Formats: sequence, structure tokens, C-alpha cells
Amino acid sequence: MSNTRGKLGVIDISRRSLPIRSAPTFPVPVQRVTAVQDVESTRAFNLNEYVESDPFNILILNYTMTCPLACDYCCYKCGPKRSETMDLQFALNLVDQAAALGVFAECGFTGGEPLVYFDDIIALTTRMAGYGLPFSMISACDWATDDAAAAAKLQPLIDRGMSVFTASYDPSHERFVPRANVERAIDYVLSRGVRGVLCGSFYDDKTNLHDMFPAYANNPEVSLVTRVVLPKVGRSEKREIPPSYYANTDTSPGGTCYKRFYHDVTVFWDGEVYPCCSVYNRSTPGISYGNAYDEPLAAIWDRVSGSLFLKQIKQGGFDGLYLFVEDRDPALAKRLPDRTKAIGPCHLCHLLMGDATLARDVHALFAQEERDRVRALLKAVRTQQGDAVADRLIHEVLTT
Repeated sequence: MSNTRGKLGVIDISRRSLPIRSAPTFPVPVQRVTAVQDVESTRAFNLNEYVESDPFNILILNYTMTCPLACDYCCYKCGPKRSETMDLQFALNLVDQAAALGVFAECGFTGGEPLVYFDDIIALTTRMAGYGLPFSMISACDWATDDAAAAAKLQPLIDRGMSVFTASYDPSHERFVPRANVERAIDYVLSRGVRGVLCGSFYDDKTNLHDMFPAYANNPEVSLVTRVVLPKVGRSEKREIPPSYYANTDTSPGGTCYKRFYHDVTVFWDGEVYPCCSVYNRSTPGISYGNAYDEPLAAIWDRVSGSLFLKQIKQGGFDGLYLFVEDRDPALAKRLPDRTKAIGPCHLCHLLMGDATLARDVHALFAQEERDRVRALLKAVRTQQGDAVADRLIHEVLTT
């Protein structure tokens, strides 16, 4: 299709939401390490277990809800009438904190369409480049109307360290953006040595991006990520899509999160922080790990990296979580959602943690397990090494 059926929205960037609060000032954090993640990831790799293709932590800025498109399944209901956008000073502050914390190998941008606020993105990526932090960018490519326009947007990003460029495209996007725009953008980044990704979501499990973009199907520098539209979120919230709808796809919900050992720490325009970039994160309050306006990124990182609940669903999977709950609290286990009604782990996580009361009780169960394990460890240390060593360890934990 060469002509768009939809109409691109006209966006007045002066309408962007004013900052909800002043950018916070927090002390420089004590630098953290990723040693435990690295050891666990390496062990899994050596055992031929699944390890994510990007084995490192990423700070993702979900920069804006503004978008010239209004795709019919958009998980955040983004569009030209949305104005919620991250405050630039707040975003710069997050980059500073991330660099000081030392656990993030990359940053990333998503939305909405982050390139609507191109000047902001240039300021942020310039700051990232100063810290040696590469970044990824996702875009619908409505701006890539010709070679000059594509170069004007992409080259400044490449100059500042863009490592991956992802174009969103599928029949829903094609209503607004010609396919040639996407090809133009992908071809440009490939010509400059930057990895390209095409990502699309479909209402069936027979169509895929390999059919839409055969020229890239066998190109090792381009990843084609075909997904199915998931139910009960964003503009598809009223769609009844049972697992049987995608009969040819493995929709088993018992598996693990898409990242098993590392975290995509995603911060939204209002400061709310989630440990993943799932389409359901914003509508799943039980997986919010804090707000970056209220507390430093270091405190939120400690909560995410130390969460036994997250470790369970990332490494042990949801089948293991159900067994864990059934073993320790049979009454709570009876309240867990029916796994057969979920389409994949992200949907099941949403069904589980989208219920505020259920999420609270599940988290409480894991918190008790964490306390029991710490007590057992301290008891073992006191028995084997004596009270002085145990007291010293407690002091070190409480003061660092």
C-alpha cells in the first residue's frame, strides 16, 4: 500500500503538558554493580537456557503520549490530542542518576512518538553521549517522507550514539504511514552501521513482517519482531480475544518474562516506574516500583533488583509462581487468575497484578519469604561464624 487511509494528526507542541512537579534533586548514589545478574546470566547461557538477546539493564524513558498516529490497538491510547510529556529537566536528571548508579548499559526512548519533541531528544542524547551511554529509539517514521527528511532526523541521533533503531509497522500503522517511509528509515540506519528492528502487532497469527518486508527477511542486520495484539489494554481494551484466537501461536502463560536476568526500567512522563516495557505495565499498578519524583532512582533500582517476586517470574516463570503460592498459602492460591484465559506471560501478569488487593497479598507473601530467608541466613552465619561477624554484616547492610 503506497497511500495512507488514515489522516496524520496535526500536533501543536506548545500544547504539551506543563511539568507536574519540579525536577527533584537527590544526592549522588553509591554506585551499584551487576555481578549477580552477570553470574546468573552466564550460568544459564552455559546450560543452554534462554537468555535475553540484550543481556544488560536499560533505562527507558516513555517520553510522551503525543503521537501523530492513533493506531487502533495502541496500548497507551496515544494520539495527536494527547499532550502528556516528560519534563526535560526531570529527564536530564534521570540520565544523570542512571549514569552515576552504574548499572545501566543503555538508555532507550519510547512513547507515543518521542521524535515529536526532537529538540528535547537531542538535548537528552547529548547528555547520554557525555556519559558514554548508547541509546535505542522507536518511531513510527511518519517524518521520513524523503531521503533528506530521514537523514535530518536520524543522523544527529547516530552521531550521539544511537545503537538500535526500531520502526513500528503493521496494518494499523499502515493506515497512517506509507511503507516507503519505514524502508527509507531502516535503509538509512543500516547504511550508517546501526542495527535496525521492525516491530509489528497483528490481529491474526498468520501474517508477519517477513511477508510485509521480504527485502529484510534474510538480512542479519535487521530483526523482524512479529507479535499478536493482546486483549484488554489501551484501544483494544474492549476486544474479546481468547487464547484460541491465535491457534497457531504458543500463547502459554506459564513461561518467564521476556527479560530473565536484567531489567528494562521504564519511567513514564509522570515519574511512575515499572520493571519492564510490557504493553500492560501502565494498566498494572501492582508492578509499579515507585515514582522517580518522590525518591531517587537508586532506591527504586534497589527495590527492583532485590525483588524476590520479580526473580520468580523472570527466572522461574509463572508456573513456578503458582506452585510457590499453592505451597505457602492455599487460600491465596485459590484467588489467583485462571491461567488458561491468559495470552502469554505479560497478559497473565496483568491479570494477577492488575487487581490491587490480590497484588498486595501476593507481594506480602513474597516479602514474608524474603524475611524468612534473611533470618535463616543470619542464623546460619551466627552458628558458623559467631555473633560478631553477623552483627558486622547487619551493620554493613544498614549503612551502605
